[in-house]
Amino acid sequence: MGQENWTQTEIGAAVRQYLAMLDLEERGGSFTKAEVNRLLRTAELERRSRGSVEYRMCNISAVMDKIGR
Repeated sequence: MGQENWTQTEIGAAVRQYLAMLDLEERGGSFTKAEVNRLLRTAELERRSRGSVEYRMCNISAVMDKIGR
């Protein structure tokens, strides 16, 4: 489980959630990454492991850093 390539739907869900967390953070809100990870895995990313989702979010963060965001 979690070894298959990510679908565009899965990547889209991860990116949307990452941007929502970023927006919340910029507005002074709070969240826990572990809870976000768990919620994603009960919905769009149900086929993915905790570590797989965490790794994907790190990849998104790296891309955001590269583009200066």
